[in-house]
Amino acid sequence: MRLLSSGLLLALAATPLACSGAPVQHEPGTLPPGLDEAALRLAWEEAVQIQDWERAVAVRQRMAALDPRDGLRRLAVASALRQAGYPGAARREALALGADPRAAEGAQVLLAELETAEGALLAAADRYQALAEAADQPERARSYWERVARMAELGGDTTRAVDALDRALHGLSLRDSERRALDRMRAFQAGEFRHVADAAEVALSHPDPALRLLAVDYLIGEGSVEAQYALADTLSDPDPAIPLLALETLARSEDPLVRSSLEQALDHPAREVRLAATEAFAVGADRQDAGALVRRLDPEDRALFRLQCQLLERLTDHVEELPLDAGPEDRAEIAQAWREWWQRDS
Repeated sequence: MRLLSSGLLLALAATPLACSGAPVQHEPGTLPPGLDEAALRLAWEEAVQIQDWERAVAVRQRMAALDPRDGLRRLAVASALRQAGYPGAARREALALGADPRAAEGAQVLLAELETAEGALLAAADRYQALAEAADQPERARSYWERVARMAELGGDTTRAVDALDRALHGLSLRDSERRALDRMRAFQAGEFRHVADAAEVALSHPDPALRLLAVDYLIGEGSVEAQYALADTLSDPDPAIPLLALETLARSEDPLVRSSLEQALDHPAREVRLAATEAFAVGADRQDAGALVRRLDPEDRALFRLQCQLLERLTDHVEELPLDAGPEDRAEIAQAWREWWQRDS
């Protein structure tokens, strides 16, 4: 993002337009003086075309100064400020428009977009819900309810998301394609899966780990090749419960793509997943796969290291004696011995 000119920064700091209706002061030379409406609109189009948001803000402020009582012009200033990367100034401008009947709705939408960008998803859902409840047209209400559902979903409030989707559907004459799309969204929220593709989408991208777990359970029961591939993709999920459940099924797979995912799961951040993935990887492994375990020998983790050594012995028929109560130094020496042996004899 380019830095704003010193004159524009002074104008942003003052921001008297939205609060008092007074014209905004600009540094001489920021824009040529005396530009009329047509010239300013042309300057705006040129600034947007080259994505010069610094100039775009200045132009919008100058256009608003032509009629300080026009709320839509002031809303355009707020929007330009947001585009320029000044959310705080954009918020102040938008908040000042709450009582303007022409600009109030657009200001609320802009505020919701700012909240979304900041991660305040449930606050954005609240704002969209207020707009939906106040909307005087069914189509407009539906659009806002859909946004409520989306924000609630991303914010982890599944119950609210389902309710918002029901409100979007209620009493509207929808085309079949629209109804199917909204029904599918509702099924996602409620964890009611009808196809592998639907479950896979939830398992890989839904923000609620409980629903991701439901999707994994559905994929396990479905049992197709496509379901196995989707399960393999869940092994990197940060919630340990999800890869742990998937590993129980994938351990029996001989598919090369699944085996590759199992090997990647050996590096999962969660220790319990690394342990389970090591056991699952070894189920269908042969001597050639031993190298993956040798590379990941972890003498710092007593239980994992003992499991790795036991599996290596089974896969290679080679033994590096491990004392029953081996300490960290002994384990480090044994790990090094395994690496040297594998490099020499593999």
